[in-house]
Amino acid sequence: MHNSPKPSIAPRLEKEARREKMALPPQPLLERPPEVRLNDFEEIIVPFSAEQAIAEASRCLFCPGASCANACLLGNDIPGAMWLISQGDFFGRRPAVPGNERYAGDLRAGVSSRAIV
Repeated sequence: MHNSPKPSIAPRLEKEARREKMALPPQPLLERPPEVRLNDFEEIIVPFSAEQAIAEASRCLFCPGASCANACLLGNDIPGAMWLISQGDFFGRRPAVPGNERYAGDLRAGVSSRAIV
């Protein structure tokens, strides 16, 4: 069951700003070598550093009526999370948005713990 989208804390972008973001290159996903992975159950993909996470989150277009947020079963503010990460805020300190109290998970989940002190 989907609820109507909650307001996002992400800023609205003008067309030109969206066009500029669309030109930003994606961050490469690095894989751990197979010989290293043979004896463990760690992730294959190397987590982003803080800098890589910021660069990748900076690519978010903060679409009005964002399909990523609409698809989230928890109703999380995905564009808002991307905006926070793009600002270097991995802990989710954000202004309260009435009706958007469900913000499951830690924004650090996709970032290497070695990158955050």
